[in-house]
Amino acid sequence: MKKILLTILALLCIVGSEAKGKEVVWEKPTTENGNVHGDGFFNTAIDVNRVELKKTETTVSVTVSLRSDYDSFKFQFASSTYLLADGKRYALVSADGIELDKFVKTNADNKRDIVFHFQPLPLNTKVFDFIEGESDKAYKICGIRSAEERHKMLFPSYWRNESTGNWDIAFLGDYAIYDCKIWDIKAEVNEKSGEADITMSYGNETLNVKVGKNRKGIRNISIDGKKALYSIIWHSQGLAARVDGHAEDMDNHSFDI
Repeated sequence: MKKILLTILALLCIVGSEAKGKEVVWEKPTTENGNVHGDGFFNTAIDVNRVELKKTETTVSVTVSLRSDYDSFKFQFASSTYLLADGKRYALVSADGIELDKFVKTNADNKRDIVFHFQPLPLNTKVFDFIEGESDKAYKICGIRSAEERHKMLFPSYWRNESTGNWDIAFLGDYAIYDCKIWDIKAEVNEKSGEADITMSYGNETLNVKVGKNRKGIRNISIDGKKALYSIIWHSQGLAARVDGHAEDMDNHSFDI
């Protein structure tokens, strides 16, 4: 009997170990920001489509958008591109769909699909950055994470009113943006449910905000007693611009609506 119990225990340990080592796929992951805003026409835009966390490698699939009707509109990725997670670098091993360190054009549809193969991130990674080499103006796509993980985040977050379509409010650490003002906030967050009671102050003005449970990026938010349904705003576009071999100087953008 003891031998049978030990066998069962061993099998459970094996199953548990295999579960911990399960490969992970993020479809349409979200990103927090890029270093340059790309429009996909005059300036390169990079959309992150898929991330695969495997035991042997991590792959990042992107679509690069840039007009293809002029020979001078080209882009490149350096072979020194890497991922950054928890302060550790994971080097680029290879790329499908592009020759590294060489300026190329998009296809006739103004797009080019590329799959980057990196050294493997830990399978339990929640967020990482994509950084194209050591140049001061290297492409940077920061805060890449699964949509499911982004849904849970309240700080930082930006919220669109589902009825009006307007971006009404943003919660950014110890302050909020609402009604074209920057408000100081004090928040009490229920870590289990994700609900929050927030007090916002601007001069002599005070507003009470109640944030409801997360339902796949949708929450009920009550602002000064006015309740509405809100959806979280994010983007999957990482951003950079290089035209004819030269990096463009452009304003920084933290998110794209």
